[in-house]
Amino acid sequence: MKKIISLIAVSIFNFSNLSAAQIPNTSGAVSSATGGAGVSVVDVDDSALLNPAVIPLFPRKQMSFSYSSERFSVNLVDNGNEALFPAGLAYEKYSNDAFKSNVYHLILAYAFETRAGNISFGGDFNLNDLKLTGSEKSYKQTRANAGFLWQPSKFFSFGLVHKNIALNDTDLPDDVDHVTTTTAGFAYVYESFAQLRFDMETIEKQPSDRFIYKIGLETYLNDWIITRFGYRNNNILSQNFTTLGVGFAGPQFQLHYAYQLEAKSTVDPLHIIDLSVPF
Repeated sequence: MKKIISLIAVSIFNFSNLSAAQIPNTSGAVSSATGGAGVSVVDVDDSALLNPAVIPLFPRKQMSFSYSSERFSVNLVDNGNEALFPAGLAYEKYSNDAFKSNVYHLILAYAFETRAGNISFGGDFNLNDLKLTGSEKSYKQTRANAGFLWQPSKFFSFGLVHKNIALNDTDLPDDVDHVTTTTAGFAYVYESFAQLRFDMETIEKQPSDRFIYKIGLETYLNDWIITRFGYRNNNILSQNFTTLGVGFAGPQFQLHYAYQLEAKSTVDPLHIIDLSVPF
C-alpha cells in the first residue's frame, strides 16, 4: 500500500511540473525582496546559500535565521580574522503539500586577489532528506553547488552558480532528483546609496530558450533603513510577479522583511522574515 501511495505522489510530482518546484526557493528576505536575485551579491544573510563563493569576501562572522510559511533556515558563516578557512554551515527545513525536506549544508570557499580584482570559488555540499506527502519512505540525496564570483571593484560584481548537482541516485524519477540549475548575474552599487541586481537562470530538462529573469533594486534611506523592490519573470512556469521589502541594518543585528505580490499558481511564499547577528 505504501508503494502505491508513493507512486501516486511521484505521479503528482510529474503532472504538476514539480521538477522545477523540487528545486526549492533558497532565498531569504533580502534576495526575495529583490525578485530572488543575489548570486553576485556579497551579503551573507542569504547569499551564502545562493552562491557559496561569496563567503571569502565577507570579512566577519555571522549567524542568520530565515522564516516563511514553507521554509525555515539557519546558517553560520565564519570568515573573521581568526578563521583558518572561509566556511559556512546551514540547515533548511521545507514543508508544503507535496513534500517535506531537511537539507544540511557544508560550504567551503577560497578567494584570491588579481590585477583584475577579487576572484572567489566556492562549493556547497549538502544532504537532502526528502519525504513525499502520503509516504513514510525517506529519499536521501547528496548534492553539490559550485559557485564563482568576480569582483573587479567594490562597485561591480559578477556571479555564476551551477546548483543541485546530484551525486547519487534515488528511487525518484530523474525529472525530480536530477534537475540542476545554472544562474548568472551581476550587481552594481551606485555611490553606496543604491544597488541593482540582475540574475538569469535556466533549469535542466526544460526548454533551452526559456529562462527565469530576476531583477531588483535596493536603496538606503539612511545608514540603517533599506528599501527593496524586485520583479521576476519566470518563462518556464509562466509566472511573473513583483516583490518588495524593507530592512533594518543596525550595528548589533539586522532584520529584514520581504513580501511577494501573489501570482497565479506560484510556489513561492508571500511573506519572509530574516534575522542576522554578527559575532
